[in-house]
Amino acid sequence: MPALFATGMWNDCLVTVTKMQIDDEIVVSKLTGLEIFRRVVRPEKTETRGVFLMLHGLGDHQGCHIEAAELFAEHGFASVGFDWPGNGASEGIRGDIPGVHVAADLIDEHLELIAELFPGKPVGGYAHSTGGFFILRHIALREKNAFNWLWLSSPLLEPRHGKSQILQDSAAHLASLLPKFTISSGVTLKKVRHIDPSNPTPGTHRIEGRHNRVSLRLGADLMLHADDINAVGPLLEDPTILLITQGTADEICPPHYSRELFEAVATSAKEYVLLHGLRHELFREPANDEFMEIVTDWVDQLV
Repeated sequence: MPALFATGMWNDCLVTVTKMQIDDEIVVSKLTGLEIFRRVVRPEKTETRGVFLMLHGLGDHQGCHIEAAELFAEHGFASVGFDWPGNGASEGIRGDIPGVHVAADLIDEHLELIAELFPGKPVGGYAHSTGGFFILRHIALREKNAFNWLWLSSPLLEPRHGKSQILQDSAAHLASLLPKFTISSGVTLKKVRHIDPSNPTPGTHRIEGRHNRVSLRLGADLMLHADDINAVGPLLEDPTILLITQGTADEICPPHYSRELFEAVATSAKEYVLLHGLRHELFREPANDEFMEIVTDWVDQLV
């Protein structure tokens, strides 16, 4: 298991959670051969209504989305999540996820696990940032939507955003020479959320294990798949339930990209929530009461 304090890592928040059973383990992925951290969360004293597959973003890990898991558990939903390779407690160079197709294989592997652990239960997805890119490409690559509902949290849809034309043009060549070499993703604490030391909310506590690195091969692969991201639109059809939550002040994944995706998807059961003044990590924002009310109501109405 990699050390959580490592070069290029920065810290974020930690909260205390209740009302759920958490089972953590390190497993060897049968499709990738890598050691992967896996978390299964079950609601306490409540029958499981359904299951969320939880996919975190680049640079964070399952522990950074514990509030989402708690929200699901409080409303009777289990969740199954894992740390991407090169992130959190999973094996690999920090920021080096081997690519989009490997991410799709890992999603398949965990959908199989969900079917074994929770047979017959409806399955949805919660995907944040780069996790959103991966889940959408998984659906398009498999030409099938395995999810009854999807919650895309500040999804990454245009990985070329903010990247120089020189970097875009040379990415594939550089990745062929030094595939696992990592560079800064440009993501900082200031960009992901407002920091208010006087406000005793999740944004003021510290947690280890985050980083802002991305490997050349991952960056090149994300850009390679970028033009095909909206191909998922026709596959997200009725009766799929879709929620997209986005902050207007998100510099990492600006909202006009997610709005374009929202307009392109076929399902009529879709909701786009734009939160004024909020940044990339909506659960982490000190002033997120409106966000919490909206997503709590959405989860409560599922299945």
